[in-house]
Amino acid sequence: MLETIFPNGIKQPVLDLGGKSLLKNEVYLAIRDIVWRRYFYYFTWLESLNASTAQANDSGGSTEANITVPGAWDTATSNSASLSFGSAGCVLVTGTTNSSAAGIAKRPTAQSIIRLDRNQRFRTAFRLSAITNQTAYLARGGIAIAGMSSLYYGFRITGSTLQGVVSNGNASDRTTVNLGVTLAANTTYDVEALYVPGDRCDFFVRNSTTGIYERRGSITSTASNTGLPIGTTSTEFFEFYLINSAAENKQMTVSFIEYIQER
Repeated sequence: MLETIFPNGIKQPVLDLGGKSLLKNEVYLAIRDIVWRRYFYYFTWLESLNASTAQANDSGGSTEANITVPGAWDTATSNSASLSFGSAGCVLVTGTTNSSAAGIAKRPTAQSIIRLDRNQRFRTAFRLSAITNQTAYLARGGIAIAGMSSLYYGFRITGSTLQGVVSNGNASDRTTVNLGVTLAANTTYDVEALYVPGDRCDFFVRNSTTGIYERRGSITSTASNTGLPIGTTSTEFFEFYLINSAAENKQMTVSFIEYIQER
């Protein structure tokens, strides 16, 4: 992807009067246009979650109106659950009532860029406060928040077990693979999912010692496996979800999302 094509980033050369530099500039412009036409890239530190209120004042300083600025993410909580945002990222909190859930979802509608029929991958990082009596999802697509289609791929956490997961919209066709990672509380994990439509989904976990994302499992398309998500334009971009299964407080912190997709 872009990291492979341009390992040191894209830098425009300084022009001089020599023909070589002018040629380099033309090559740069051509490559830039190819990348722009071929790839869609998205990154966020989850800076904005809920809607906020801005104040409009007149020249004398008097308040004329309070303007609601829509949030970039849809949020949902049930029972004792809550959401917060801090320097570490978005924090999903269940509270101490059993079956409490917290979730955030990004669902841009006025676009035709985000698709499920193009090669794509995403990275994110998470941290759990505890490793028992909980289920969590970190996924490209929509999972559990009302109105979501259940077309997704990404990661599923049950207790201390990390799984790769795919779903084509039917709960019975959800497919998981154990990634061989036993999670620990208060530890940050960097993960990556690579999706090739109609073929496979590969799941990676970053080695904290080497810094390398190591493939820990794959789900491939077979006659008996119809779980890979299908579709064209998608308004369900990302969802992160946490629910407890006991009267215990659980927390999951999500720090960033990085995503790249062929157009």
